[in-house]
Amino acid sequence: MKTAFAVVLLSALALANAQSICKKSFTVTENYVEGTSELVGCTDAECTYVFDNPLVVGSSASGKTKAGANVGTCTVFSASAAGENRSYCMMSLNTTSGVINFGGEFPDFKNGDFTMAVTGGTGGFLGASGAVRCQVVKPGYTWTYTVSLLKAPKCGSRRA
Repeated sequence: MKTAFAVVLLSALALANAQSICKKSFTVTENYVEGTSELVGCTDAECTYVFDNPLVVGSSASGKTKAGANVGTCTVFSASAAGENRSYCMMSLNTTSGVINFGGEFPDFKNGDFTMAVTGGTGGFLGASGAVRCQVVKPGYTWTYTVSLLKAPKCGSRRA
């Protein structure tokens, strides 16, 4: 009986999380977690790293509702001693409703605010197009993404 209740409760939480982001427009926040990124190579001019950071629903870094993960790769082509980098990134917002792929120049500066193109998606976001606005909350640590899709996603039909 307790196991059945736990399964129902977890299913309800997963559905609530999926519904909060399976929309034409939604906001999630990425928080860097130590050990979730790795430097994969450097040349004289640039360094490339990969990452897999957790996402929470909404624009608060202290949000409690998990949304999935932001997985991607960035090539840093300009860095400062203040920890502010200019990179080119390709990223995937992996959610229970599907994946949204996006990328472009990523100026990770204090109070940064820029837009990147959605390049596709899977699952409920299959064929996604639109834009992702990124607001840098804390360079190198916290970013808020507002996804604006041209068409509403088809939730409940996840195919990866």
